[in-house]
Amino acid sequence: MPVMGNTLNQLAIGKSKAFVNQIDNITENSPIVKAMPFTQASDQLWDVSSALTSISGPTQALDINSPLPEIQITDGLRRSELAVFGAEMFVPEDTALLEGGPDKYFGKNRVSFERQTGMDVEQQVIYNALLPFALAGAKAGHDTMLNAGGSANANYSLIVARFDEANLSGLYSPLCFKRDTFLDMQPINGGKLYHNANSAHRYYNVLGYGLRMKTYIGMRMLSFRNISSIVNIDMAGATPFTARMVDEALLAARVGEAGKTLIMCHPKVKLWLQEIGKVQRLETTFGDTAVNHGIESWNGVPVVTSYNFMDGSETNITVPA
Repeated sequence: MPVMGNTLNQLAIGKSKAFVNQIDNITENSPIVKAMPFTQASDQLWDVSSALTSISGPTQALDINSPLPEIQITDGLRRSELAVFGAEMFVPEDTALLEGGPDKYFGKNRVSFERQTGMDVEQQVIYNALLPFALAGAKAGHDTMLNAGGSANANYSLIVARFDEANLSGLYSPLCFKRDTFLDMQPINGGKLYHNANSAHRYYNVLGYGLRMKTYIGMRMLSFRNISSIVNIDMAGATPFTARMVDEALLAARVGEAGKTLIMCHPKVKLWLQEIGKVQRLETTFGDTAVNHGIESWNGVPVVTSYNFMDGSETNITVPA
């Protein structure tokens, strides 16, 4: 797993043990969230950043002792809203008693919730942030989305993202690191018994205890030079998904410029990369038994796989010509 600066796990270093353990649980089944860097948002619930749009300056060499021309920088403020991730947990009074009290019950079952939170965050990053941003770039005339030709709504996608603090990164609320746990946890009704008012819950109108957990996370996405993607990859049909297309996606994300680049996809797409790749493009690792021949990178760019990508069920995306 590639690791870069300012990941959530690294930011948690020096915090309480509960904080570190919670981050470990959140990122355990969310390898993209674990690998990508995060930046503190400018405010508790949103981020306002300056997006560089153009630079104009000297175009030729100057004579000695000549006055220096001024570089003109054009930028604009962009606002990104943070999203709320969280849920409530409820335990009936009798179950809590058998478990040794509500605190022990919630402590026992909180790990599963934290892992699910990480998976939910990662799916949002993939399908509500990175892919829509790449599509917006394509609609604006940038080479941010390539079409692999799938047309049966049974597709996969591959995303290339070059993360850097200024243009493309995860965002966390300043509130997240001002407490002892990453997820803000508060007992419902002050930790006292209450009737569950959720009519859709299996324990509707039953007395019990509740716990509320939530946090605020978002994405800073300011430059189309930091993103590219390949969509409509249909493994069941004829497709132009080729090694050249992957190379073009890397070029579109300006691999080699400032930042750290990741190739992100479903594990099955990674297997297909192994089929279409050439020896010079792929770097593999070999286990002690010489059986594990997994792809670690493509042309030096780390490949991160996640089961939080849809498994061959993405709908067709209309890619601008």
